[in-house]
Amino acid sequence: MPDTYTIHNDFIQVCIKRKGAELCSVKNNTYTEFIWQASSIWNRHAPNLFPIVGSLLDHEYRYNDKNIALTHHGFARDMDFDMLHQSEHSICFILQNDEFTWRSLSI
Repeated sequence: MPDTYTIHNDFIQVCIKRKGAELCSVKNNTYTEFIWQASSIWNRHAPNLFPIVGSLLDHEYRYNDKNIALTHHGFARDMDFDMLHQSEHSICFILQNDEFTWRSLSI
């Protein structure tokens, strides 16, 4: 399974990482890059943030009288998404629930 997927047409090329389904490159037909190319200053591009954007007080929330830990910007950006389907011009990723996601959401 590849770590990065690419789709394109005559005008644009887009690369998406499997980890976090993160958009990591958008180039036009003259190869001009439009996405931040990660560096030591900030090593991400355009992460998917779910189930929250930002941070919680003490990195936790309360649900049904129970405190549940949730990291800064949630967990999706650090998980591997599965590619559901891909064509030359489109792609669809899915994040499957698992024990970790259920525990993080406590649903």
